[in-house]
Amino acid sequence: MRLLFPTVLLAALGLLAFPQISDAAIPQEPEVEYSEEEYGDAEQELADARLQMELSHLRMAAMLTDHNYSMISAEAEVSSSRAALQAFVDYEAELESEMMALEIEHTRDGVSDAQEELAQLTSMYERNDLADATAQVVLERAARSIERQKTQLAISQKTFQAWTAFGKAYQQQELGHSVSLAQANLEATMANQELDRAELEAEIAELAKTIKELEAELSEAAETITETEG
Repeated sequence: MRLLFPTVLLAALGLLAFPQISDAAIPQEPEVEYSEEEYGDAEQELADARLQMELSHLRMAAMLTDHNYSMISAEAEVSSSRAALQAFVDYEAELESEMMALEIEHTRDGVSDAQEELAQLTSMYERNDLADATAQVVLERAARSIERQKTQLAISQKTFQAWTAFGKAYQQQELGHSVSLAQANLEATMANQELDRAELEAEIAELAKTIKELEAELSEAAETITETEG
């Protein structure tokens, strides 16, 4: 501590000289010299990067157009599936039930009409005393028709019962699944589009950085060549 004070004092009074370091003694980064060939190569690299940038912007425009179409299609699918479900709930399910019930009534009326016709044919043949063979053929044909209509009636009734018990609920569930799938497809489309856009934007940003670096390098090279020629 006693040694430091006199030194500081002498330095303050200008009586103690410190060695001066010249600028030449400080290490300098070597200047990079560029040949005309290297300069030409850099120019070509810059031109290629700018061309790639233009192509990337064109790809971005085309991608956004395609994304727009895909989104319209996916949104339309969601809207259509929701409308189908709503229509089923509002009126289609009830209309289907009414149509099935009406078919049962038609089939039941057909059975009744056929039975009445068979009774009339039987009575007519008995009154007119027609040949047994002819009467037998006609009556058997009418009886078979009645049996077929009874079978149809039974099928219609079972169909209506199955529809009422679980068919209607099953169809509504399927329509609900269609809505869910359409919504999931829309969300997946949006996510994929966002990823595609982010990747292309990153590519464009990297190209912009490369172009900036190449422009700076060419500017420096041009100055070096000018100084060399001078």
